[in-house]
Amino acid sequence: MTDESTAAEAVRDGEFAFRLTNDTLLYETPDASSRVITKLVAGSIVTVHDRAGDFLHVITPNDSFGFIPASTPIGDIEAMSLAPPPEPTVEDNAPSTSAAAAFSAQQDAAAMRRAEDRDWKPEPINVGDAQRLLIYDRIDKNKRGTLMIMGGFVIFLALFFAAIGAVIGFSSAAPFSEQLTIALATGAIAGAIALVIAVVMYRSSTSIVLGISGAHEVTKQEEPVLYR
Repeated sequence: MTDESTAAEAVRDGEFAFRLTNDTLLYETPDASSRVITKLVAGSIVTVHDRAGDFLHVITPNDSFGFIPASTPIGDIEAMSLAPPPEPTVEDNAPSTSAAAAFSAQQDAAAMRRAEDRDWKPEPINVGDAQRLLIYDRIDKNKRGTLMIMGGFVIFLALFFAAIGAVIGFSSAAPFSEQLTIALATGAIAGAIALVIAVVMYRSSTSIVLGISGAHEVTKQEEPVLYR
């Protein structure tokens, strides 16, 4: 295809995408008297979908379909001339006085911040007796709460299974003393099992929490302010 030929010649030569060299009307049907969809400006690139007599069914850059005359003048896509950007002038390259002053001020401020960062030292942490006492008061309070919950757990299980033993014993034909013995024995066994479980949980809870969280118990040398 030459730099300036018609759309029909381009299609005949096997070219199905080209650039329009002039403003071209896009028709709704292959008829010059049909409704005009839009006007394609010069330089628009279209792709031929099919041929319909003296018209070509094309796809526009915005994915619209329509018909243009087969005699529409077109050019190579590679032949599109793009004006090079203007060369920067000396005035464009030279920063203004105010911009240079602002940049210098920013550099000075950054240098001051870096100097302050180099001179910064962490302040020692001083924990007073009142704060130290508050920490251990909370620990003791948590321990008391834990022991109360565990005691309630043991008592609840003992009474629960004692009630089950009483139901089993009283439903039998055994004497009342044996029924009472069954209920008390069931409650005692359940209470003993619950007590063992509670003690194991209490003793291993710290290591379980530390293992889950990936933490470790600190020594007095590592955190002296946390020790009495």
